[in-house]
Amino acid sequence: MDKAQIWGEAVIEHPSGTNASLFAANQSDVCTSVYSLLFILFFLLTFKHIRHSLVTIVHCCFRFSQSMKTQDNLSLEQGRIVLFIFSLFHFSMAAFFFVYVFRVDLYHIYHWFLVPLFFLIFSLIYLSRWVVLVFIGWVIKYPKELTFIAKGSRDYLILATIFTLPFSLFTLFSWSSAVTSLTIWCFFVIALCYLLFLFRTLQHFLYARFSVFFWILYLCSLEIAPLALLYSVLITI
Repeated sequence: MDKAQIWGEAVIEHPSGTNASLFAANQSDVCTSVYSLLFILFFLLTFKHIRHSLVTIVHCCFRFSQSMKTQDNLSLEQGRIVLFIFSLFHFSMAAFFFVYVFRVDLYHIYHWFLVPLFFLIFSLIYLSRWVVLVFIGWVIKYPKELTFIAKGSRDYLILATIFTLPFSLFTLFSWSSAVTSLTIWCFFVIALCYLLFLFRTLQHFLYARFSVFFWILYLCSLEIAPLALLYSVLITI
């Protein structure tokens, strides 16, 4: 008697040869199509509710006085949170495009879980930074000042999303021909927004009358060290 019949195992025949390639391509197309539709739907739903917050957030990124005035604005905070969640989803999709084209091995391993995995990783990175900053602020008795830095990082991520979103939407319809350009553009915009964010932290440290030494200490412990760790992890993948 056949072993599969003894143990009641279901035998699934997978296509082979040319059919296997077509089967894999169809599975990939379904996955990418579903996530693309979700991305467009999320964009339309969030844009309806937060379009009025966009201009204010952009002003906050370039005007320190504006960011100080609006940091306790609850209605703007709601728009920030929605935009921040969309930004995390946006860059999760950008990372998904990159893996889909350049790291087929990882794509076949994680497949449908890629976007949720990237979203989870990006969320944990932000939450861990938030917890550390709140803890340090509580220890040195300046919780509001360091919480402001955590909130400010969201604004610059939103700013990076604004400048990369049109390219991402274009990539949904062009795929591999535009993913390389999208990746380069995302790295460039994120690096530029990150430098603007670091300059904002310096402004805030000086405004709060902290020593520049503490700003350098902050850079080494919460900016440079995590980036070095992230780089070491990425090169081993």
